[in-house]
Amino acid sequence: MTQNAGSEKKEPSSGSWDYKEVMRELERQSSRKKVEIEVGDQIYPIKTPYREDAYELGYKLVDQIYDSIRECDTDICEIAKNLGFKADNIKNVKDHVFYKKHYLDRLAPAEPVEYRRFDANIQQALAWKRLETGTHTQDDVTWIKHECAERHHEFKYGSGYSEAHDQAQSRFDGAPWEDQF
Repeated sequence: MTQNAGSEKKEPSSGSWDYKEVMRELERQSSRKKVEIEVGDQIYPIKTPYREDAYELGYKLVDQIYDSIRECDTDICEIAKNLGFKADNIKNVKDHVFYKKHYLDRLAPAEPVEYRRFDANIQQALAWKRLETGTHTQDDVTWIKHECAERHHEFKYGSGYSEAHDQAQSRFDGAPWEDQF
């Protein structure tokens, strides 16, 4: 995999990469009609015609971050370099988390199985951005390993999400940040 010219790695900016800091900033700005959140070196504007709480704004923010991740063509090489992983493995994780549809058989056992993308998750979006810039935590590495194992199981055995997730979860926590809040 190659990167585009001019995509040399930059030092992390002063923008937040931390979930708690992002949520505090969303809460601080929640009464504004236009919210601007800096995550890393990117500013995400959120227009809100009425007061929304931090969690509602968080859903809008994470959709924008996911869009920026999907549009990026340099992140795979950067993350692979930062972690010492093969670029193909990172590409597979990116496809698995941000692009591909899955049989989401775990989410509503009484309902018909849905075949769709995963819901956007702010913790995962921020982890991806930290991994991209080399400011990641061990929890971020654990998560990427979980997603790699989950994708492998789903692909190899043609399983639904539930089976693949449980198999991956037995080795790597898929939400290592949750115990922190």
